[in-house]
Amino acid sequence: MRDGKKILAAYALVITALLVFTGVTGCVNKTESSDSATLQQIGGVDDVDNVPTYTEPAQNITQAMKYFVDKDYDRAIAAFQKTLVTNPNQEEMAVAYAGIGWAKVKKSGVISDGKNDFASGYAARSTVQDAKVGLAAAYLLEDSSKIKEAVSLIESIGRTTTDSTVVDYNFRYVSEIGTGISNAAVHSLLATLYYYNNQDALAKQQLAIASQEDGDNARISSIETAIMTLGY
Repeated sequence: MRDGKKILAAYALVITALLVFTGVTGCVNKTESSDSATLQQIGGVDDVDNVPTYTEPAQNITQAMKYFVDKDYDRAIAAFQKTLVTNPNQEEMAVAYAGIGWAKVKKSGVISDGKNDFASGYAARSTVQDAKVGLAAAYLLEDSSKIKEAVSLIESIGRTTTDSTVVDYNFRYVSEIGTGISNAAVHSLLATLYYYNNQDALAKQQLAIASQEDGDNARISSIETAIMTLGY
């Protein structure tokens, strides 16, 4: 394991990149227009958060994602929470928890604020990528003993269902809720995790992938420079 002082600059840069590489992408599931379908509400509009509760979990998720894209994070959290009380399946539950976590992080700028929600999302359905990325980032910042687990979380994005021992290191991260985090940022995160875990060759590989994805991004260049300065 790297000395804490040596990796401090590197992982701080990665988390900064993770949060601000891009704006929210606007990847929102479209709902049918009001003339073709009417969303059913439970109890009308909540007086506290002014967010309606719909009968279907997917409807609450769609609503939450719209708030998320609009950077209305309090209402996004409320809408994702409503998903959890409308009998969601495991996938919907995982997405809702991940959404709550990322809305908290976007609101505060502190990755650890979403840690428990990311953990709940991952426990509900381990294939949800937004939960994996959030939890791995939180582990990097908060607990050095969790680095290997964080590596495994990100690597699992590239694992196949037919052979879980094989990792496609050129995996593609696709956010379920539209976090605005780029694929390049996630590869940069994995590069720092590998560096922290003394897996230098894999760290170089991931930096190369990130650079290919978004070579003009100054933050990716800064991450690469920091790690190279600290030494492989």
